[in-house]
Amino acid sequence: MSRAAPNLLAITLALVAVACGGKKRTPPPPPPAIDAGMEVGPVVHDLGARPPALDEPHPPMPKEVRATLLEPGAAPRAVRRYALTAGPERTLTVRAEVTIHRFQLGAWTGPTALPAVTDGFAYVVTPTATGATLALRGLPGAVAADAPATAAATDELTARWRALLERRRVTAALDASGRLADARFEDDPGATRPDVELATDELHQRLLAAMVPWPAEPIGVGARWRVITLLRIGGAYVKQTATYQLTALEGARATIAVDLTRLAERQLLALDGLPAGAEAELIGLVRTQVGTVTVDLGAPLPVAGRFETTLSSHAQFRAGTAPPLDEVADDRAVLTLTGG
Repeated sequence: MSRAAPNLLAITLALVAVACGGKKRTPPPPPPAIDAGMEVGPVVHDLGARPPALDEPHPPMPKEVRATLLEPGAAPRAVRRYALTAGPERTLTVRAEVTIHRFQLGAWTGPTALPAVTDGFAYVVTPTATGATLALRGLPGAVAADAPATAAATDELTARWRALLERRRVTAALDASGRLADARFEDDPGATRPDVELATDELHQRLLAAMVPWPAEPIGVGARWRVITLLRIGGAYVKQTATYQLTALEGARATIAVDLTRLAERQLLALDGLPAGAEAELIGLVRTQVGTVTVDLGAPLPVAGRFETTLSSHAQFRAGTAPPLDEVADDRAVLTLTGG
C-alpha cells in the first residue's frame, strides 16, 4: 500500500526528511478491491462513527501553550539565556538511522533497517535590539550507500527534505530564551508558493525537536521544566510535551536530558484532490524522543546530541463502498546531532 496511501512515519519523525500525508502531497488513487481470502491483521477493527467533516479551523502554528518549572535545581541558580552574539556560520547536521515496521494491505512487513540519512542546517545569528535574527540554510541531504531493496523506502525519507527545505534560506526572529517567531523563506518573500505552509510547518517541527527553550525562572543543575506546544505537521495537528533536565553545566556549555512526546488524536487528513467519496483519516499517532543534547550558550542550536525515537501511527483510507484499508507504522530511529 506504500503507493496507495500516505506514509504516516513522515508526519512526525522529527529531524528526518520523511514523506507524509500532508495537504500538498499527490493524493492516493482509489483503494483496490480487497481479496476475500486476504488475512486481516489484528489492528483492523470497527472504528465506530468518525468525526463530522466540519469546516477546518486554521490557527497559526506552532503555538506554545504552557511552560512550567518542575524543579529549580541546586544552587547557585541563575536565569539561563543564549548570548545571541554575532559570529561565524555554524552548522547542525542530523544523521537518522531508521528501522520501519509496517502493516499494509492486511500484512506486516519488516522490521527493515534503512540506509542512514543525513541533513541539517547552516545558520548565522545576528543580534537585534529585541533579540536576534536567525538565518538558516538547508544543507544538501545525503544517503548512505543504498541497495535496490531499500531504495524506494529511502527515497521516502529524503523526498520531504529535498522538496521543502534543502538549499532554501530562511530567516526568523529569535529571543534569548531560544524561541522562534516570524519565519519566512527568502526565496518566497510573498509567501505565494503552494507549499509554503508545509515548508514552514516542517521547519518548525524540526527545530522544536532539537532546540532547548529555557524557562523564565532561575535554575541550577538538576532543574527540570516542561514546555507544551501545539504544532502542525503535514496537515496533522499535534501536541508536543517536552520535559528538559539540566544535568551538567561547564562554563558556557550545558548538557540537557530531553524526554519529548508528540501526540496526534483522531482527525481527518486534508488531502487535496482525493477521488470523490474518498477519505483519509488519522486514527492516532504517538512519537517519543528520549536522549541528551549539549548546547553552547552562545548558539541556539545544539552542538551535539543523540536521541532514540519511536513512532506508532494508524491511518485508515476509505473510498465508496470498498472495505476500508488500514495502514499502521511501528518504527524506530536513532538520531545523532553534530554541531560545527
